[in-house]
Order: sequence, then C-alpha cells, then structure tokens
Amino acid sequence: MWKNLIFFRDYLNNNEYSRHRYLNIKEEFLRSNSEGIREYTDYKEAFVKEIIDKRT
Repeated sequence: MWKNLIFFRDYLNNNEYSRHRYLNIKEEFLRSNSEGIREYTDYKEAFVKEIIDKRT
C-alpha cells in the first residue's frame, strides 16, 4: 500500500498535467460537496486508481 502512495506522489511531482487534473478534481469536490473524508476519498478514487495502474 505505501509503495502505491509513494508512486502516486512521485508521479504527480513529475507530471504537471496530472498534477493539475488532481487539483481540479479536489477543487470540484469542494465546490459541489460538504461531505466527509470518505466521500472525498470516493470522489477522487478513479483518478488515483488510474495513476497507480500505471505502476504495473
């Protein structure tokens, strides 16, 4: 699990386009929701999985 988190961090640090996409997803959630952390995590899950899948 932690290797995926490190990969995700490093990928975003090295990929400006994906970094901006991730920021936009986070900002979109904040504009449209006032829910908790679980909803936030679920909202960005598809993007995170897309990046982590690049590891394999």
